Order: sequence, then structure tokens, then C-alpha cells
Amino acid sequence: RAFTMPSTFKSTIEEWYDPLIATLKTTTGIPSIFSPSVYRALVLETDKYLEGKQKLLLCTASWASPILALQNFKHYTDIHIVDVQEPVLKTCEEVYEVLNDNDFFDKPYELKTFCTPSEKMVGKVDNNYDKIFFCPPYFDLELYGSSDEQSTDLYKTYEEWLDGYWRGTVNAGSEVLNEDGIFSFVIGANIRGYDMGEDMLKIAEEKFTLLDTIRINPVAEPTKDANKVEKYE
Repeated sequence: RAFTMPSTFKSTIEEWYDPLIATLKTTTGIPSIFSPSVYRALVLETDKYLEGKQKLLLCTASWASPILALQNFKHYTDIHIVDVQEPVLKTCEEVYEVLNDNDFFDKPYELKTFCTPSEKMVGKVDNNYDKIFFCPPYFDLELYGSSDEQSTDLYKTYEEWLDGYWRGTVNAGSEVLNEDGIFSFVIGANIRGYDMGEDMLKIAEEKFTLLDTIRINPVAEPTKDANKVEKYE
């Protein structure tokens, strides 16, 4: 669980941090790491389009990164998380309780979790969210065996995945968002030869109007063949 957020101990392993994380991401089967510091910065960036406190829906749990990223946040009344992996949602709840276990301060927001595919979330989650923010799965880049409803189990080809998972999630998001709500996501531009970022943006624009894009450049990965393709999200 320490690797939910490795940058919490970055200062103690500064010399080895980037090679360590790059190696973990490219040579093992564990999930890639969405740093809560980056998560926080991006969520703040999307806040500029909305006034007042918000009700936030996260369509993936991102290995509990959002709970760490948004601790002590005062921008949200509620944060709801959708994911297909029950153990990850349970970890989110446990981290939330640990961070807010005190008798002096009110909890910064109310947390709810829903174990359901995001494309099937209508009728299971609320229908008055101000913002959706999440990092969708990168098709079959990372495969996990703890759920029968992982998107790559339900949709076998890239085209089926784009239509079933992604278009389904976009459509569901448009139903549960308020009229002026924000739909925001983080995705790699080029994954295994697919122009994934562009493909997903085109589908998102079927329901939403593009307001802004932010380019995220990763650290150089000192691993074999890692830098042959320009990588950004």
C-alpha cells in the first residue's frame, strides 16, 4: 500500500526515485502510479470553470490517489467514486477514515463509493454532479484479475472498447452531470500504436464542448525502448 503514493517518501530516496518508479511501471505487473500531487493540480485546474462548492464524481478509484490528493480540500461537499474493484474502493474508504479520524474538525467532504462499471453507473450513482474527473483505463495496457467487469473483459477489441466502455461512460456521464457540469479525463496520447487521446476526445465531443486541454510530459524513463515514442498525457 505504500506504493499507492510513492512520492510521499520521495525526499528520502531522491536519487533513486525516478528510476525506481519507471522500473516498477515498465517491468512489473503492478498498476501505474497517478501521483496525487499531479492529481491535485489537475483537479484544481478544472475548478476554475465552476463557482462555489462542488459535488464531484470520480469514474475510477486510481488506486486511492484521489483520497490522498484531496485531503483537507474545502472545494467539495461530496466525492463519489466508481470502480469495478471492490478492494480498491475499500482501501479508499479506509484511507479516508484514517485521514479524517479526529474529534476536532469536521470531515472536509462526504465520501461514497460504488462498485460498478462507469458505463453502467446511471441509476446507481446520483444524478446531480458538478464535475466528473478521472483517469480511464488505457484499454489493455494494464490488466487486473480481480473483477469480471473490467472493461477489457467486457470489450475484447479496441473498437469494441471505445464504443462499449468509453462511449458508454461518456453517455452515462452526460446523464448524471448537471447541465453546466464539467467532464474531464486524463489519457495518454499514443498507447500501443493507438491514437487513444484523439480517439477518446472525439467521442467525448459527441456529448460535451471542449473547453481546454493540458499537456503532461512524464519524466524520462531509463528503461529499454522507453523513449522511442514521444509520451505525454
